[in-house]
Amino acid sequence: MKLILNGGGDGKQVESARKLLNSLIDHNKKYYIYHLLGLIRLLVVV
Repeated sequence: MKLILNGGGDGKQVESARKLLNSLIDHNKKYYIYHLLGLIRLLVVV
């Protein structure tokens, strides 16, 4: 699964954002979902 970002803004910024999103998607999704839930729980507590 690849995300393509279109639109204005700095080309390097768009490219780095695309690489970041793709790397997050390519990694273990369960780990990121668990980590995200942990962050949400932390924000709710604070």
